[in-house]
Amino acid sequence: MVLEFCRHSLYKGTWTHLLPPGHAWLREHDQLLPSEELPGEGHFEPNLLASLLATRLPYVERWRRKYHGPEHINCKEVRAYLQDESYAARSGERIRLLTGLDSQVALGALIKGRSSSGALNDMLEASLGPYLGCGLYPHFMYYLSELNPSDGPTRGRDPPLPLGPLPDWWSQLADGLTEPFDAWMLKVGAARPGFSFDHLDRDGGLGAASPEPLHAEVFRVRATPLAPEHDGGSCCLRLGGFSFPLRQFKFGGLAPDLGEPGYLDLFAGAGGVGSALVKLGAPWVLSFDLRWSPDQDLLDPAVQARIETLISSGCFRAIGMAPPCSSFSSAVTPAVRWLVAGTAGYVLDVAAAWLQAVSASFVYVDVAGGLLLLWDPLAQAD
Repeated sequence: MVLEFCRHSLYKGTWTHLLPPGHAWLREHDQLLPSEELPGEGHFEPNLLASLLATRLPYVERWRRKYHGPEHINCKEVRAYLQDESYAARSGERIRLLTGLDSQVALGALIKGRSSSGALNDMLEASLGPYLGCGLYPHFMYYLSELNPSDGPTRGRDPPLPLGPLPDWWSQLADGLTEPFDAWMLKVGAARPGFSFDHLDRDGGLGAASPEPLHAEVFRVRATPLAPEHDGGSCCLRLGGFSFPLRQFKFGGLAPDLGEPGYLDLFAGAGGVGSALVKLGAPWVLSFDLRWSPDQDLLDPAVQARIETLISSGCFRAIGMAPPCSSFSSAVTPAVRWLVAGTAGYVLDVAAAWLQAVSASFVYVDVAGGLLLLWDPLAQAD
């Protein structure tokens, strides 16, 4: 269950500095508005899941420490978390430490790992021993101060009792059934946007009856000549029945030779690969990257349909791509969870294909016994 909750923890820190004296006094006396804790508009939003965990679970006091002498409230908050982190490190096991905090300054520094405050940076640096040496993997959630179960012990009271029963999905999630939990998160508006591969589950893909993964053997040449067509002057060219801006092509000479298959460069970035291909003799290269135009958004189903039509028409001799696939890295833990049932890949009917990604990426993994293969490891280039 902790792994599921970690999927919804905070993942983007923010630059923080110690609150000015007036704000620090208000913070220490629970009078500072959450929107005034951080400069600008980069404040954290309360997490509904974190609020539920703070108010529906029974808590017991593990430790209490009295601070002597003046110290900034933000330093106290960071120090208190680091103290709890050091206690968790003494378990001797690698653990995922899910912590809820009500201090946005502390959260911004802890998630980012640094701060514009020298005092906070000194504490973070001093805490690296337990963090690196004991296998701690911290995750953070934010909730409002009035929901903080540790607020009572700081004022000499016991932790508050749960405000209500646990939701119905709790026991089901404990048994590994995630659908009710996902439905609740979606209902309360707390779910993050997920990955969708629905556009692949249509005619032309492998289909549910053919769960064979993509292999290099299926790549074969189909060099269907294409007559060059101009669309209203020199600003656009027509390829396979679709019109594309001339700037989307890379070619040598005055115009691309569309009389023979070219190359498709997806997630082209600055276009260095396409330029190199033209220098190596490619007749032309058609590039796609969102940075150049919304019409090149590869998440747009209409753009995907055009590309798949061009592929099936034999417009390309080879296809290459360099997707921003950091979310598929095997270093991301908990790993991305998505539904693969009924999803199919797409057979590339070209002579060659390449993919730029780190060798440890899940992009190369055959998911669920072949139902979804994002790429074939046999096709990796050295």
